[in-house]
Amino acid sequence: MQNHLPDRPERDLAASWLLFAPIRERFVRPGVERGGCPRHGLTPVYARKLAGHAEAIFPGLNGVESSFTEPQLHAVTAAIVALRRHMDGHTAPPLSALIVRHFQGGAGPSFLRALLRSTEDLLDTCMRAEPQHIAAIDALFRVAGGEGFRDLIQHYEARALAQAIAGEDVVFPDILAFVNMHERQARDAQGQWRTERYEVWCPGYDFAKAYHQQCRAAARELAAGGVIVALPLEEEMLYMPENLVAHFTHFATGLALQLLSVAPKARHNS
Repeated sequence: MQNHLPDRPERDLAASWLLFAPIRERFVRPGVERGGCPRHGLTPVYARKLAGHAEAIFPGLNGVESSFTEPQLHAVTAAIVALRRHMDGHTAPPLSALIVRHFQGGAGPSFLRALLRSTEDLLDTCMRAEPQHIAAIDALFRVAGGEGFRDLIQHYEARALAQAIAGEDVVFPDILAFVNMHERQARDAQGQWRTERYEVWCPGYDFAKAYHQQCRAAARELAAGGVIVALPLEEEMLYMPENLVAHFTHFATGLALQLLSVAPKARHNS
């Protein structure tokens, strides 16, 4: 496969790779504290959901923060739009069709294995077609989106085929399932230490919802097509990478470095 890129996409990818270097330096292990970049003008989801009870339940709730700076956030938003475009089938078969194809082509009887292979295909197609988004996609998996994506797959999508065969209706989880409340110690105006609570903004909720819908569509198609037995969840989970976030960050990083083979400056901080 041809890896060399035309000058402009190569320059865009190199610039984006440098833009997200601080994210790659910071998020090098699980459990790194999220946030740090205030999102002015946003109301915490918990405050909206709990109305007048938010302060009583979460005293000191102090707004919304992101792990991304404004320039990074613009790039992340553009990357999510690009991923959604490819996933929904605007440029190639949708994710649901890829899942069915992989399931019928050897990944079955594991729906999870078909799903993971299809997700890799989706990422590969999107990142090769629009390489300027690789660094942002890598950052999404490194930051909160990675753990949310992991939970989405192992708590919901791994059971999709079994639920489709059983005819169960599945309601997509509320946004609170994707938004975390964080705490830190900070000094108030009088110099006293107090607990400060803040919400970490989730930029990928709509994408996660669309991803869920694609998985469910694939499961329903397989069930309607004659698949009558799904693997038990404990067997499905045998196909789950030990660290799903690392699995996909390595996937994105490997492709980025492959495409950046003629841009040595951008390989710094990989």
